Amino acid sequence: MADAVRHGTHGAPFGERHGAAKLKQADIPEILRMRREGMSLRAIGRKFGVAHPAIGRILDGRSRWLTDSERQAFADSMLEAMR
Repeated sequence: MADAVRHGTHGAPFGERHGAAKLKQADIPEILRMRREGMSLRAIGRKFGVAHPAIGRILDGRSRWLTDSERQAFADSMLEAMR
């Protein structure tokens, strides 16, 4: 276990480090922009080759893709767009 911790290989990989990942961290700003512009979760998912629930999990913070500051900035921009 200590060796795995030392080499950063302990625990299950997540995000783009996971072998089956279809998204990269660099895709997240584009996903946020598309949603702010009103694109549906299904349309965004199709563009990136993932199911729409995966996009929903990113946007509502149930995935590990967004930092707290990114999540807050997105929420603020969505509220501003609704005004």
